[in-house]
Amino acid sequence: MGYATTRSAERVAAAMGGLASAPIQFETACDVPKGGVLLALPALLAVGLLRHTAALYQIPKGFYGIASIFLLLALQALARIKSIEQLRYVAPGEWGNLLGLDRIPEVRTLRQKLETLCQEVGRAMRWNTELAKEWIAGQRESELVFYVDGHVRVYHGDLTPLPHHYVARERLCLRATTDYWINAMDGQPFVFVNKEVDPGLLATLRSELVPWLEIHAPASGELQQRMRDDPRQHRFTLVFDREAYSPEFFAEMRRITFPSRNCRNRIASAACSPSGSTSSTPSNSSPTGPKLVWPRYSATSSAGPTMRAPCSARSTTRRWI
Repeated sequence: MGYATTRSAERVAAAMGGLASAPIQFETACDVPKGGVLLALPALLAVGLLRHTAALYQIPKGFYGIASIFLLLALQALARIKSIEQLRYVAPGEWGNLLGLDRIPEVRTLRQKLETLCQEVGRAMRWNTELAKEWIAGQRESELVFYVDGHVRVYHGDLTPLPHHYVARERLCLRATTDYWINAMDGQPFVFVNKEVDPGLLATLRSELVPWLEIHAPASGELQQRMRDDPRQHRFTLVFDREAYSPEFFAEMRRITFPSRNCRNRIASAACSPSGSTSSTPSNSSPTGPKLVWPRYSATSSAGPTMRAPCSARSTTRRWI
């Protein structure tokens, strides 16, 4: 049965098909390596780690059930174990104490379970959507501000010939995918979209992120009434960086009645001058149109960071205070 298997009767029952999954039973132990990750277990359960797993995921009967697999993956991430392969080099019995079992599954068994869970395309996105709707519902409607940003994830394997992306932290073009995240302004993540072939932030906003928010962002009856009474009333605010700067896209966002804020628009509309003054009437602004939220600055001066001007005014800079 393998190392550290102390629940032999249950394992035999699972092998014969008489046990759907082994019950989780925590036992007294004098010393549990990595036991500190259990302090995060109540928080994981509170945010819904196991809330929708039974409804959306099914695996065949066996010793390790859905709850054990999801908890193992969550605790693995908390323990900074970056890949399933690295579980070969941990003590299976000690990690079994963290899950309330006698031991964790072999890497081969865990891969088989994950292959079963990942067979249906789009199921992970549905699970993420159910959780995201609950998290977004916890935000006040007056503060429905979503920050969209992209992050490059480098791929170090050799099974898939992925295209190359520029990785800023490495200053190299490496094989990678791009994740586009929708976050709250305090950094709390809601949902993300993975792109193996990156079409860019602007195309992803148009095709996937904005339609997702239109469907799943909450809108109470009171907010809907205000939107009917006031054509300028927005449903929520979308914030992104200058990669998606596009006047045409801003016009599209105004037509669906929510403002999009971009860090480049106010820089472009403010006429920078060598003295640091700006014009009082921006040439490309509107009451509900895009405006500056996140300043994009670079530390190019010893006196402090400076904010980049647009191409038309790149010769001068305006200090950000």
